[in-house]
Amino acid sequence: MEINLENKKQIIALLRDGTCPICGKNGFVNPLAHVTKIHGIGKRELKDLLLLPHSNGFASPELAEKLSTYAKKQTSKEWINRYSGRHSEITKKKMHSKALADPKRPRTLKKATATAASKKKRAVVRMSEFGEEKEYTSLTEAAADNNAITANIHHCLTGKAKTCAGYKWKYKV
Repeated sequence: MEINLENKKQIIALLRDGTCPICGKNGFVNPLAHVTKIHGIGKRELKDLLLLPHSNGFASPELAEKLSTYAKKQTSKEWINRYSGRHSEITKKKMHSKALADPKRPRTLKKATATAASKKKRAVVRMSEFGEEKEYTSLTEAAADNNAITANIHHCLTGKAKTCAGYKWKYKV
């Protein structure tokens, strides 16, 4: 079937039924994905050919309803707060009461930072391909001086990578 304005309603009906308007294959949950992958016509291009606004969808009313309810669930305030780190006052109170009630709860932020600060820093050495070496007191200092990421330098130190920031790295012995 050729895509043009004369058979616009027929094409939209076929897409809503899960049938490809070009080759006629049916049974697709998302026929637009098939049209894009197999026939090379994108969703926007198809809408332009049919002179449809880009906001219009090809989904059947039932599928459109399912998608909209799913989207509403995904963008609910609770969901956004859960994944963005923002909590309501009620949630904060619940979290605080749980922390007070359970003495074996994970350590607080103050304890975590104190533990991290008490860890022994290991000196690292940066080696160039010309044999030049430069010593750093810690991994953090080395990363800051070389505009690198500490994890990438750590990968070199543990053998997961060969170089970072153009240098080889090793722990000072």
